[in-house]
Amino acid sequence: MFEKDDTIAKQVLAAAPAMQKIYNEKTGYHLAIFHLENGTAEFRDMLSVRESYEF
Repeated sequence: MFEKDDTIAKQVLAAAPAMQKIYNEKTGYHLAIFHLENGTAEFRDMLSVRESYEF
């Protein structure tokens, strides 16, 4: 899910001046922040799931 406002993106850019050169009005690039909901992370080997985490 993408964040509904740019509060976090502004905080990231304030803390990372190098990223400000990439994401700005001149370049036209906009930093978008997202988060995951209702997911499963799995550590697998060739034939089976070794560990699984729900979040």
